[in-house]
Amino acid sequence: MHAVLRRVLIPLAAVLSLAACAEPDRPLYPEVTFAHLHPIKVNVGRTEVVDVFRPTLKPPHVEHEFPVSPMAAVHRWASDRLQPVGTAGVVQVVVEDASVVEVPLERTEGIEGMVTVDQAYRYDANLVVQINIIDAGGQNVGYIRIEAQRTRTVPENLTLNERDQIFFEITEALMRDFNVEAEKSMRQYLTTYVH
Repeated sequence: MHAVLRRVLIPLAAVLSLAACAEPDRPLYPEVTFAHLHPIKVNVGRTEVVDVFRPTLKPPHVEHEFPVSPMAAVHRWASDRLQPVGTAGVVQVVVEDASVVEVPLERTEGIEGMVTVDQAYRYDANLVVQINIIDAGGQNVGYIRIEAQRTRTVPENLTLNERDQIFFEITEALMRDFNVEAEKSMRQYLTTYVH
Protein backbone atom coordinates (compact mmCIF):
# COMPACT_ATOMS: atom_id res chain seq x y z
CA MET A 1 0.00 0.00 0.00
CA HIS A 2 2.80 2.44 0.94
CA ALA A 3 4.71 1.58 -2.25
CA VAL A 4 1.67 2.39 -4.42
CA LEU A 5 1.11 5.65 -2.57
CA ARG A 6 4.79 6.58 -2.95
CA ARG A 7 4.64 5.89 -6.73
CA VAL A 8 1.63 8.25 -7.04
CA LEU A 9 3.06 11.02 -4.83
CA ILE A 10 6.49 11.26 -6.48
CA PRO A 11 5.13 12.00 -10.01
CA LEU A 12 2.57 14.37 -8.49
CA ALA A 13 5.33 16.26 -6.66
CA ALA A 14 7.32 16.48 -9.91
CA VAL A 15 4.32 17.91 -11.78
CA LEU A 16 3.70 20.48 -9.05
CA SER A 17 7.38 21.42 -9.05
CA LEU A 18 7.34 21.97 -12.84
CA ALA A 19 4.18 24.05 -12.61
CA ALA A 20 5.76 26.25 -9.96
CA CYS A 21 8.85 26.81 -12.15
CA ALA A 22 6.85 27.64 -15.27
CA GLU A 23 5.03 30.65 -13.80
CA PRO A 24 7.32 33.33 -12.32
CA ASP A 25 6.14 34.95 -9.12
CA ARG A 26 4.36 38.21 -9.79
CA PRO A 27 5.71 41.00 -7.61
CA LEU A 28 3.48 42.74 -5.11
CA TYR A 29 2.88 46.41 -5.80
CA PRO A 30 2.23 49.11 -3.22
CA GLU A 31 -1.12 50.82 -3.12
CA VAL A 32 -1.47 54.05 -5.06
CA THR A 33 -2.32 56.22 -2.08
CA PHE A 34 -2.82 59.91 -1.37
CA ALA A 35 -3.00 59.68 2.42
CA HIS A 36 0.28 61.63 2.74
CA LEU A 37 -1.39 64.73 1.24
CA HIS A 38 -3.58 67.20 3.12
CA PRO A 39 -7.26 66.40 2.57
CA ILE A 40 -9.43 68.69 0.49
CA LYS A 41 -12.19 69.75 2.88
CA VAL A 42 -15.58 69.97 1.18
CA ASN A 43 -18.68 71.49 2.80
CA VAL A 44 -20.92 68.46 2.18
CA GLY A 45 -22.14 65.53 4.24
CA ARG A 46 -20.57 62.66 2.31
CA THR A 47 -18.47 61.47 -0.65
CA GLU A 48 -19.81 59.24 -3.41
CA VAL A 49 -18.03 57.57 -6.35
CA VAL A 50 -20.05 56.63 -9.45
CA ASP A 51 -18.52 54.35 -12.09
CA VAL A 52 -20.00 55.23 -15.46
CA PHE A 53 -17.04 53.58 -17.20
CA ARG A 54 -17.43 49.83 -17.59
CA PRO A 55 -14.32 47.82 -18.55
CA THR A 56 -14.94 45.60 -21.60
CA LEU A 57 -12.43 42.97 -20.34
CA LYS A 58 -11.38 42.25 -23.94
CA PRO A 59 -8.78 43.53 -26.43
CA PRO A 60 -7.64 46.10 -27.23
CA HIS A 61 -8.51 47.16 -23.64
CA VAL A 62 -6.01 46.12 -20.97
CA GLU A 63 -6.91 48.26 -17.93
CA HIS A 64 -8.29 45.16 -16.17
CA GLU A 65 -4.80 43.60 -16.37
CA PHE A 66 -3.18 46.43 -14.39
CA PRO A 67 -1.87 45.66 -10.87
CA VAL A 68 -3.74 48.85 -9.84
CA SER A 69 -6.33 49.94 -12.40
CA PRO A 70 -6.90 53.66 -13.02
CA MET A 71 -10.51 53.25 -11.84
CA ALA A 72 -9.43 51.67 -8.54
CA ALA A 73 -6.91 54.49 -8.10
CA VAL A 74 -9.66 57.13 -8.52
CA HIS A 75 -11.68 55.38 -5.79
CA ARG A 76 -8.64 55.55 -3.51
CA TRP A 77 -8.08 59.22 -4.40
CA ALA A 78 -11.67 60.10 -3.44
CA SER A 79 -11.30 58.25 -0.14
CA ASP A 80 -7.93 59.78 0.74
CA ARG A 81 -8.30 63.35 -0.54
CA LEU A 82 -11.94 64.36 -0.15
CA GLN A 83 -12.99 65.10 3.41
CA PRO A 84 -16.66 66.01 3.94
CA VAL A 85 -16.93 68.63 6.70
CA GLY A 86 -20.59 69.64 6.30
CA THR A 87 -23.90 68.14 7.33
CA ALA A 88 -25.75 67.78 4.00
CA GLY A 89 -25.07 67.30 0.32
CA VAL A 90 -22.64 65.12 -1.62
CA VAL A 91 -19.32 65.53 -3.38
CA GLN A 92 -19.80 63.08 -6.23
CA VAL A 93 -16.86 61.68 -8.20
CA VAL A 94 -18.05 60.33 -11.55
CA VAL A 95 -15.57 58.13 -13.44
CA GLU A 96 -16.53 58.59 -17.09
CA ASP A 97 -13.46 56.94 -18.61
CA ALA A 98 -10.58 54.96 -17.08
CA SER A 99 -9.44 53.00 -20.11
CA VAL A 100 -6.10 51.77 -21.32
CA VAL A 101 -5.81 50.56 -24.91
CA GLU A 102 -3.01 48.44 -26.34
CA VAL A 103 -1.94 49.56 -29.84
CA PRO A 104 0.38 47.22 -31.85
CA LEU A 105 3.29 49.04 -33.50
CA GLU A 106 5.05 48.25 -36.78
CA ARG A 107 8.12 46.06 -36.39
CA THR A 108 11.23 45.66 -38.48
CA GLU A 109 10.89 42.75 -40.90
CA GLY A 110 13.33 40.36 -42.54
CA ILE A 111 16.88 39.63 -41.38
CA GLU A 112 17.22 43.07 -39.81
CA GLY A 113 14.13 42.36 -37.74
CA MET A 114 15.81 39.29 -36.26
CA VAL A 115 18.52 41.44 -34.66
CA THR A 116 16.44 44.53 -33.90
CA VAL A 117 14.50 45.06 -30.69
CA ASP A 118 11.54 47.17 -31.73
CA GLN A 119 8.96 48.99 -29.68
CA ALA A 120 6.11 46.48 -29.98
CA TYR A 121 3.12 48.15 -28.33
CA ARG A 122 1.89 51.56 -27.26
CA TYR A 123 -0.40 51.86 -24.26
CA ASP A 124 -2.81 54.80 -24.33
CA ALA A 125 -4.32 55.57 -20.92
CA ASN A 126 -7.24 57.96 -20.66
CA LEU A 127 -8.92 59.22 -17.51
CA VAL A 128 -12.00 61.44 -17.49
CA VAL A 129 -13.61 62.31 -14.16
CA GLN A 130 -16.33 64.79 -13.29
CA ILE A 131 -16.63 66.03 -9.71
CA ASN A 132 -20.09 67.32 -8.79
CA ILE A 133 -21.35 69.16 -5.76
CA ILE A 134 -24.92 68.01 -5.07
CA ASP A 135 -26.89 70.03 -2.53
CA ALA A 136 -29.34 68.69 0.07
CA GLY A 137 -32.19 68.98 -2.45
CA GLY A 138 -30.40 66.82 -5.02
CA GLN A 139 -29.44 69.72 -7.32
CA ASN A 140 -26.04 69.88 -9.01
CA VAL A 141 -24.76 73.26 -7.82
CA GLY A 142 -21.22 73.07 -9.19
CA TYR A 143 -18.88 70.75 -11.06
CA ILE A 144 -15.45 70.38 -12.61
CA ARG A 145 -14.27 67.93 -15.26
CA ILE A 146 -10.73 66.61 -15.33
CA GLU A 147 -9.04 64.76 -18.18
CA ALA A 148 -5.63 63.11 -17.95
CA GLN A 149 -3.77 61.07 -20.56
CA ARG A 150 -0.58 59.04 -20.54
CA THR A 151 1.11 57.13 -23.37
CA ARG A 152 3.94 54.62 -23.10
CA THR A 153 5.64 52.34 -25.62
CA VAL A 154 7.25 49.04 -24.67
CA PRO A 155 9.84 46.81 -26.40
CA GLU A 156 8.98 43.43 -27.87
CA ASN A 157 11.24 41.49 -25.46
CA LEU A 158 9.35 42.61 -22.35
CA THR A 159 8.64 40.01 -19.65
CA LEU A 160 5.23 39.81 -17.96
CA ASN A 161 6.69 41.18 -14.72
CA GLU A 162 8.31 44.08 -16.58
CA ARG A 163 5.00 44.79 -18.30
CA ASP A 164 3.19 44.81 -14.94
CA GLN A 165 5.78 47.28 -13.61
CA ILE A 166 5.14 49.58 -16.57
CA PHE A 167 1.36 49.24 -16.06
CA PHE A 168 1.83 50.27 -12.43
CA GLU A 169 3.95 53.26 -13.47
CA ILE A 170 1.29 54.35 -15.97
CA THR A 171 -1.35 54.39 -13.22
CA GLU A 172 0.96 56.31 -10.88
CA ALA A 173 1.78 58.95 -13.52
CA LEU A 174 -1.85 59.28 -14.62
CA MET A 175 -2.99 59.78 -11.03
CA ARG A 176 -0.25 62.33 -10.28
CA ASP A 177 -1.50 64.43 -13.19
CA PHE A 178 -5.12 63.93 -12.17
CA ASN A 179 -4.50 64.79 -8.51
CA VAL A 180 -2.75 68.09 -9.30
CA GLU A 181 -5.43 69.20 -11.77
CA ALA A 182 -8.34 68.09 -9.56
CA GLU A 183 -7.14 70.01 -6.51
CA LYS A 184 -6.31 73.11 -8.53
CA SER A 185 -9.69 73.11 -10.31
CA MET A 186 -11.68 72.41 -7.13
CA ARG A 187 -10.03 75.33 -5.34
CA GLN A 188 -10.51 77.60 -8.36
CA TYR A 189 -14.06 76.76 -9.46
CA LEU A 190 -15.76 75.26 -6.37
CA THR A 191 -14.60 77.89 -3.87
CA THR A 192 -18.02 78.13 -2.18
CA TYR A 193 -17.74 74.50 -1.06
CA VAL A 194 -14.00 73.82 -0.80
CA HIS A 195 -11.93 74.87 2.22
